[in-house]
Amino acid sequence: MASELRVNTLKDASGNNSVATSVVAKGSAKAWLDYNQVANNIDGSYNVSSVSDDATGLFVYTLTSAMSDVHWSLVHTVNAFTAQLNSAKTTTTGSCRTRDATNANTDATTNCTTNHGDLA
Repeated sequence: MASELRVNTLKDASGNNSVATSVVAKGSAKAWLDYNQVANNIDGSYNVSSVSDDATGLFVYTLTSAMSDVHWSLVHTVNAFTAQLNSAKTTTTGSCRTRDATNANTDATTNCTTNHGDLA
């Protein structure tokens, strides 16, 4: 039998440091990805169903659960390279580009993305 816990505020064990549950829901990452484009391997993820290696330095990932709209935040970090959003986001995909010091597209072994926003 499933159970449900309904609360408005969370506090630590001492009854201090309260935070509204809306802050927890809005502030938590809705998806994250650790992707090795050199090996074309997802090393870890949450709410990511697949990654498409589109070209050197370019990849698109698909979310398992869609975002409520296209106004969500995508943060892409890469080891020793420049990372950027590649094209317009959708409610179910994020697209990333990785470039080296000469500004040429390059595959990276550690591409990390995090999505913040509201799920549909």
